[in-house]
Amino acid sequence: LPLGPVAATPHGRALFFVAPGAAAELPALLYRMGWDDAGLDLRCLGPGEYVTAPPSDLGGLGPMRWLRPPTLD
Repeated sequence: LPLGPVAATPHGRALFFVAPGAAAELPALLYRMGWDDAGLDLRCLGPGEYVTAPPSDLGGLGPMRWLRPPTLD
């Protein structure tokens, strides 16, 4: 799978940006990778939801930054 952009929050969370509809494939992908019973704190966002994009300040808590910036690919 091609790797998309990844952002980091001031709290240490990683935000993985994927193509629309990819969240539906996530459980099967994690199962194939052996992560079927892992206690991951995953949350998918959809229409009407948003994230603070780098390089922005997250409500005075610190900067959002790119771990892997978006590309034209």
